Amino acid sequence: MSLPLALNHINLWALEDGAGWTLVDTGMHTEETATAWQSVLSGPMADRPVQRVICTHMHPDHIGMAGWLTRRFGCQLWTSRLEYLTCRTLVADTGRDPVPLMAAALELVRPYPNIELLWASPRELLNIVQADAIGCHIITVTHDLLKKLPSLDRDLDGFSLDTVKMFHRDAQGAGYQL
Repeated sequence: MSLPLALNHINLWALEDGAGWTLVDTGMHTEETATAWQSVLSGPMADRPVQRVICTHMHPDHIGMAGWLTRRFGCQLWTSRLEYLTCRTLVADTGRDPVPLMAAALELVRPYPNIELLWASPRELLNIVQADAIGCHIITVTHDLLKKLPSLDRDLDGFSLDTVKMFHRDAQGAGYQL
Protein backbone atom coordinates (compact mmCIF):
# COMPACT_ATOMS: atom_id res chain seq x y z
CA MET A 1 0.00 0.00 0.00
CA SER A 2 1.44 3.38 -0.93
CA LEU A 3 2.34 5.99 1.69
CA PRO A 4 2.70 9.76 1.33
CA LEU A 5 6.10 9.61 3.10
CA ALA A 6 9.77 9.03 2.33
CA LEU A 7 9.02 5.38 3.06
CA ASN A 8 6.60 5.20 0.15
CA HIS A 9 4.80 1.94 0.92
CA ILE A 10 4.09 -0.75 3.51
CA ASN A 11 3.43 -4.41 3.05
CA LEU A 12 0.03 -5.71 4.05
CA TRP A 13 -1.75 -8.95 3.34
CA ALA A 14 -5.18 -10.25 2.38
CA LEU A 15 -5.31 -13.89 3.49
CA GLU A 16 -7.94 -16.31 2.24
CA ASP A 17 -9.77 -17.41 5.37
CA GLY A 18 -12.56 -19.91 4.75
CA ALA A 19 -15.53 -18.04 3.32
CA GLY A 20 -13.84 -14.65 3.59
CA TRP A 21 -10.67 -12.66 3.98
CA THR A 22 -8.42 -11.75 6.89
CA LEU A 23 -6.51 -8.52 6.41
CA VAL A 24 -3.14 -8.00 8.08
CA ASP A 25 -2.42 -4.28 8.48
CA THR A 26 -4.41 -1.58 6.72
CA GLY A 27 -2.40 1.39 5.51
CA MET A 28 -2.50 5.04 6.55
CA HIS A 29 -5.90 6.74 6.79
CA THR A 30 -5.85 8.87 3.63
CA GLU A 31 -8.20 9.35 0.68
CA GLU A 32 -5.62 7.67 -1.56
CA THR A 33 -5.56 4.58 0.69
CA ALA A 34 -9.37 4.46 0.87
CA THR A 35 -9.53 4.62 -2.93
CA ALA A 36 -6.96 1.82 -3.22
CA TRP A 37 -8.94 -0.34 -0.78
CA GLN A 38 -12.20 0.34 -2.64
CA SER A 39 -10.54 -0.78 -5.87
CA VAL A 40 -9.20 -4.00 -4.35
CA LEU A 41 -12.42 -4.74 -2.43
CA SER A 42 -14.60 -4.30 -5.50
CA GLY A 43 -12.11 -6.13 -7.74
CA PRO A 44 -10.00 -9.14 -6.75
CA MET A 45 -11.57 -9.44 -3.27
CA ALA A 46 -15.20 -8.87 -4.28
CA ASP A 47 -16.21 -12.53 -4.08
CA ARG A 48 -15.83 -12.80 -0.26
CA PRO A 49 -16.27 -10.47 2.75
CA VAL A 50 -13.56 -9.33 5.11
CA GLN A 51 -14.01 -11.38 8.31
CA ARG A 52 -11.35 -9.78 10.51
CA VAL A 53 -8.62 -7.16 10.47
CA ILE A 54 -5.35 -7.90 12.27
CA CYS A 55 -3.05 -4.98 13.03
CA THR A 56 0.50 -5.88 13.94
CA HIS A 57 1.16 -2.60 15.75
CA MET A 58 -0.19 0.89 16.31
CA HIS A 59 1.78 2.90 13.77
CA PRO A 60 -0.68 4.91 11.65
CA ASP A 61 0.46 3.22 8.45
CA HIS A 62 -0.50 -0.17 9.90
CA ILE A 63 -3.69 0.58 11.87
CA GLY A 64 -4.85 3.79 10.16
CA MET A 65 -7.65 2.26 8.04
CA ALA A 66 -8.70 -0.34 10.63
CA GLY A 67 -11.77 1.59 11.77
CA TRP A 68 -12.90 2.23 8.20
CA LEU A 69 -12.51 -1.44 7.24
CA THR A 70 -14.09 -2.92 10.39
CA ARG A 71 -17.10 -0.58 10.13
CA ARG A 72 -17.53 -1.32 6.44
CA PHE A 73 -17.58 -5.09 6.98
CA GLY A 74 -18.92 -5.27 10.53
CA CYS A 75 -15.91 -7.36 11.49
CA GLN A 76 -13.54 -7.42 14.44
CA LEU A 77 -10.20 -5.75 14.89
CA TRP A 78 -7.53 -8.06 16.32
CA THR A 79 -4.51 -6.44 17.93
CA SER A 80 -2.73 -6.63 21.24
CA ARG A 81 -4.14 -4.88 24.29
CA LEU A 82 -1.09 -2.60 24.50
CA GLU A 83 -1.39 -1.53 20.87
CA TYR A 84 -5.14 -0.91 21.24
CA LEU A 85 -4.72 1.09 24.46
CA THR A 86 -1.92 3.17 22.96
CA CYS A 87 -4.22 4.06 20.06
CA ARG A 88 -7.02 4.89 22.51
CA THR A 89 -4.69 7.24 24.36
CA LEU A 90 -3.70 8.96 21.12
CA VAL A 91 -7.37 9.34 20.16
CA ALA A 92 -8.15 10.84 23.58
CA ASP A 93 -5.48 13.47 22.95
CA THR A 94 -7.36 14.64 19.82
CA GLY A 95 -10.35 15.96 21.78
CA ARG A 96 -12.78 13.40 20.39
CA ASP A 97 -15.63 12.20 22.60
CA PRO A 98 -14.48 8.79 23.91
CA VAL A 99 -17.97 7.58 24.92
CA PRO A 100 -19.17 6.42 21.47
CA LEU A 101 -15.84 4.65 20.85
CA MET A 102 -15.87 2.91 24.21
CA ALA A 103 -19.57 2.01 24.00
CA ALA A 104 -18.94 0.40 20.60
CA ALA A 105 -15.93 -1.48 22.01
CA LEU A 106 -18.08 -2.68 24.92
CA GLU A 107 -20.62 -4.09 22.45
CA LEU A 108 -17.84 -5.90 20.60
CA VAL A 109 -16.62 -7.67 23.75
CA ARG A 110 -20.06 -8.35 25.25
CA PRO A 111 -20.39 -11.84 23.66
CA TYR A 112 -17.10 -12.91 25.21
CA PRO A 113 -17.40 -13.38 29.00
CA ASN A 114 -13.64 -13.78 29.42
CA ILE A 115 -12.87 -10.35 27.93
CA GLU A 116 -13.17 -7.17 29.98
CA LEU A 117 -13.02 -3.66 28.56
CA LEU A 118 -10.42 -1.35 30.07
CA TRP A 119 -10.84 2.45 30.08
CA ALA A 120 -7.21 3.45 30.38
CA SER A 121 -5.94 6.65 31.95
CA PRO A 122 -8.99 8.92 32.16
CA ARG A 123 -7.99 12.56 31.82
CA GLU A 124 -10.66 13.95 34.16
CA LEU A 125 -13.34 12.89 36.65
CA LEU A 126 -15.98 13.09 33.92
CA ASN A 127 -14.25 10.17 32.15
CA ILE A 128 -14.66 8.03 35.28
CA VAL A 129 -18.37 8.88 35.38
CA GLN A 130 -18.67 8.15 31.64
CA ALA A 131 -16.84 4.82 31.92
CA ASP A 132 -19.06 3.77 34.82
CA ALA A 133 -22.23 4.89 33.02
CA ILE A 134 -21.57 2.68 29.98
CA GLY A 135 -20.62 -0.29 32.16
CA CYS A 136 -16.89 -0.41 31.45
CA HIS A 137 -15.36 -3.34 33.35
CA ILE A 138 -12.04 -1.79 34.43
CA ILE A 139 -11.08 1.86 34.85
CA THR A 140 -7.44 2.72 35.50
CA VAL A 141 -7.00 6.00 37.36
CA THR A 142 -4.00 8.06 38.43
CA HIS A 143 -3.50 8.92 42.11
CA ASP A 144 -4.06 12.61 41.37
CA LEU A 145 -7.44 11.86 39.85
CA LEU A 146 -8.38 9.55 42.74
CA LYS A 147 -7.79 12.47 45.12
CA LYS A 148 -10.50 14.42 43.28
CA LEU A 149 -13.21 11.75 43.69
CA PRO A 150 -14.69 13.44 46.79
CA SER A 151 -15.61 16.46 44.63
CA LEU A 152 -18.13 14.39 42.63
CA ASP A 153 -21.69 15.63 43.24
CA ARG A 154 -20.34 18.54 45.28
CA ASP A 155 -22.41 21.70 45.69
CA LEU A 156 -21.39 23.95 42.78
CA ASP A 157 -21.69 27.20 44.76
CA GLY A 158 -19.27 25.92 47.39
CA PHE A 159 -16.98 24.48 44.75
CA SER A 160 -16.92 27.80 42.89
CA LEU A 161 -16.17 29.75 46.09
CA ASP A 162 -13.33 27.39 47.02
CA THR A 163 -11.88 27.78 43.51
CA VAL A 164 -11.93 31.59 43.79
CA LYS A 165 -10.25 31.36 47.23
CA MET A 166 -7.58 29.07 45.77
CA PHE A 167 -6.84 31.55 42.96
CA HIS A 168 -6.65 34.35 45.53
CA ARG A 169 -4.16 32.39 47.68
CA ASP A 170 -2.08 31.51 44.60
CA ALA A 171 -2.02 35.15 43.47
CA GLN A 172 -0.93 36.33 46.93
CA GLY A 173 1.70 33.58 47.08
CA ALA A 174 3.10 34.82 43.76
CA GLY A 175 3.33 38.37 45.12
CA TYR A 176 0.34 39.82 43.28
CA GLN A 177 -1.95 42.27 45.00
CA LEU A 178 -5.67 42.42 44.43
